[in-house]
Amino acid sequence: MATAKQAILKIKVNDVLQEILLAINADNIKVGDVTLTQKLASILTDTDTKISAAIDALIGGAPETYDTLKEISDYISTHADAAEAISAMATANKTALDALRTKVETLETSGHTHANKTVLDDITEEKIQAWDSKSRVYVSATEPADLKNGDLWFQVIE
Repeated sequence: MATAKQAILKIKVNDVLQEILLAINADNIKVGDVTLTQKLASILTDTDTKISAAIDALIGGAPETYDTLKEISDYISTHADAAEAISAMATANKTALDALRTKVETLETSGHTHANKTVLDDITEEKIQAWDSKSRVYVSATEPADLKNGDLWFQVIE
């Protein structure tokens, strides 16, 4: 067991300064419900666990051959052609993405029309609800004999 350090506690009681000699070590100092030794051990264990978890997350399951920045740097240095190819692919993808973005922005600002725009514009919420409320739907070249009020018939024209 480690030897205890000594300390002098000075306290003034009833205008008289009193000195109390204390024997201090980490096992007789309490931090909450635990000794200082236990608290420090807990802090160190918790810190080690957090550091290990952070390192594991950073490595992310990389193989041992490439789990340090130095190993990755060495690999890139010896495979510069692969790094250039990756860079070229990234540049090409960015160029294609920029071209697509330009097309979309042009569509948004120029408007978009259809040959049958007037037909589409004539479709109203009232008509949609009327269509949705039909009880039967027919598709034929001639009118069905049993067509009733509320039924929907699409005439096929050849």
